[in-house]
Amino acid sequence: MEQQRWQQQILRSEKLLTLLLSTYLARDEQAHLGLPVVAGSIMANKLLSLERSPEESEPLFKKYEAAVHKWVSRVNSLVVSKVQTARMVGISLIKQTAEQSWHLLLVNGTKWCQHLVNILNKNEPARTHRLALATLMSILGRVADSAELQREIALTVVPKFNQSL
Repeated sequence: MEQQRWQQQILRSEKLLTLLLSTYLARDEQAHLGLPVVAGSIMANKLLSLERSPEESEPLFKKYEAAVHKWVSRVNSLVVSKVQTARMVGISLIKQTAEQSWHLLLVNGTKWCQHLVNILNKNEPARTHRLALATLMSILGRVADSAELQREIALTVVPKFNQSL
């Protein structure tokens, strides 16, 4: 019974992530309009926090992992978009993703921090800088608990971060 419930959660999460990407985040110019729905869905359903269990159905979890990979790719493309509101959405979703998934932070944290420092070095509206700074501080706060991430992220990002300030 528990295994069946877990499989349903994985399937539901994969479908919802795919729906959010294709419906609300498909176009840079309109991504900001869907942010409240996307952020609420990610938080309420904990879509990014599922981890594989030893008895997990391999093909089912592979579909979920593929949806998460698409999610990360889309977030990365939003944060470097030419559209300012899309960059704001990307920054917001980086923060939310890093807060919800330790695994995704481990895998993508260095790249995300580089994107955020790059944004701080650009001529952006103050609210974009504030959001990038808050996101960077959130990530660095989580990194403080991990020696591995301190080496990988903090030691490379903090000097650039200090320079950009």
